[in-house]
Amino acid sequence: MDKIEIIKKELVSIENFFESKKDEISSSMYSKELNKIFKDLTRIRKEIDSETYFISIIGGIKTGKSTLINLLCHKNVSTTRAGVETTKRPVIVSSGEEDKIVIFKKEEISALNVDDNDRNLVIDYIKGLDTSLPDPIKIINKDLVEEEVSNLLTNDNEPDSDKIILINITVDKNHLNKYDNCLLRNKIMFIDTPGLDGLESSVGGIGNNNGHWLLNRVDLSIILQSTVSPINNSLDIYLKKLHEQQTNINYMLVHNKFSLKNWLKDISPFENEINKNSIKKALEILHKIEQKKYVCKEVDLAKAEDGFEKSNTELKIDKDTLLEESNFEIFEKDIYQSIEENKKKSHIKKCVSDLETFITNNEFKFKILDNLEKEKNEYKQKYKILKDSFDWDKVKTQIEKDLDEPWDKEKQPFDDGFHFNKHIDIFEEINANDILISEFKQAIKKSFLESSKKTNLVQYLLKRNINNEVVESLIDQFEIKFENIKKNFFKKDQINNISFEKYLLDKVDDFITKKMKEMDEKITLSFYEAKKYSFKDDVSEAKLKLKTKTKEFLSQMRNELLILLRKIFDDFHFHLDAKEGFYLEKFIGENSKIKNTEVLLNEIENYLNILKKQVELN
Repeated sequence: MDKIEIIKKELVSIENFFESKKDEISSSMYSKELNKIFKDLTRIRKEIDSETYFISIIGGIKTGKSTLINLLCHKNVSTTRAGVETTKRPVIVSSGEEDKIVIFKKEEISALNVDDNDRNLVIDYIKGLDTSLPDPIKIINKDLVEEEVSNLLTNDNEPDSDKIILINITVDKNHLNKYDNCLLRNKIMFIDTPGLDGLESSVGGIGNNNGHWLLNRVDLSIILQSTVSPINNSLDIYLKKLHEQQTNINYMLVHNKFSLKNWLKDISPFENEINKNSIKKALEILHKIEQKKYVCKEVDLAKAEDGFEKSNTELKIDKDTLLEESNFEIFEKDIYQSIEENKKKSHIKKCVSDLETFITNNEFKFKILDNLEKEKNEYKQKYKILKDSFDWDKVKTQIEKDLDEPWDKEKQPFDDGFHFNKHIDIFEEINANDILISEFKQAIKKSFLESSKKTNLVQYLLKRNINNEVVESLIDQFEIKFENIKKNFFKKDQINNISFEKYLLDKVDDFITKKMKEMDEKITLSFYEAKKYSFKDDVSEAKLKLKTKTKEFLSQMRNELLILLRKIFDDFHFHLDAKEGFYLEKFIGENSKIKNTEVLLNEIENYLNILKKQVELN
């Protein structure tokens, strides 16, 4: 078994592992990242078996990029207009059963924008790596006519242009068979992207769709410059960025001796010198990007185009002479033979290099582990906040203040229902003691003992915001139940797990019921007092006495409520402290999703380490 087959075998093993863990991965909080690893490795494995070879043509305005693509495809597949950036959308040109424009578009009903996953799916489909596309991506076929090509590639106002993922132009393979050295016959596809000068001047690349992402899949990049448009600063910067991102591309420099039909007049004696200097400078720039030997070809695309078309009657040179002087046919044959000899080896080398880059740069485990550690700490921190919210020494000052003062909507999200600093008084003229006593009781009940006060207090305690966390949300998140122990004299104690809200409501309800009974006993006048204040002139004295009793009753009620809350908080804090490991187990314990993800990551890493060794051996 050769080394490539061993690498493919390891890739298949990884794919089988991912398939076996499909359910576990889909339920993981990092399913997107893990599935991307699976898709990227599967794509590389399929690329190794694929014989399709991608050639991109990179150049600025006035380099003749569209002309070169049309000549290499022996078909007008790209619009040409002098001095204007004509390609504004990336295009893949390939051979097919017929001349056709295939538009890959995301469904208009989809709210999601086109992303790299959509693009890779379409490229895989065009290259034959996959035989189907997901539902959101639809295929639209149109006739290959110049008007349609121009509209699709150059029209900024195409409806839903932001939904267009990619355009594939296919050229009838029967037509291509007439040309022995036509590259499209040899499972080669051309990538036509917006010109770099166009990008810099914001006229290239509709919706920022400049096709840069396509170049990651390229086997060979033809860097095109011309006499009037040599490699400039924009292209230099672009190539450096491209090389940083993708070091596995082979490059070829093509110099277009562009002269705008100067051969009809006297050729300038300096023309050859200008071309030589332009090529020399371009090679120097390329060597700075990567130290290696670059293949350089010269061709006159204008003469080649006129030679093939033979439509300009003013031309004084015949077709054969034009083609010979253009050097195009020799150029095409050289590229064809060079690719034919090295295509498979070059393609596999790139695939292996891509695989090596993927493994080297793929720090998925460390990135996810960092996130998992952050998540663990977040769970611990949230649980600490929950415990602190029931640490009476830390919260009593605020709770006492809120119970004493009237509700401040701006500072306090929920009304606690109490206002112990409120003075209870009766302002009506009342001459009978029994009516006066009844009025005081009603006032106390309305302000402190109505059933709504119980609900208000419990909601206030649960809706408190501690360090930007709501107490109730934390209780729900950690699924906390409170152990309510019912003491029995003649049998075993009964332990019930109830919600903390229910526990609180019951306790506060018991407290208010008790205070209602106490109010009936304490907010009254004794026989002696009633007798003493029975005369009309003594009603004010009776009112003053009842006000004093009311103040004492509410003061005692406040103190008893705080004692009750302290007891509840202490019990609950003790419960949270004792059960911390139990409640955190689900989130950060041995059977938690975090732990399962860590185990899964280690398994994936083991597979990748085995694969890495095979790649290094290769």
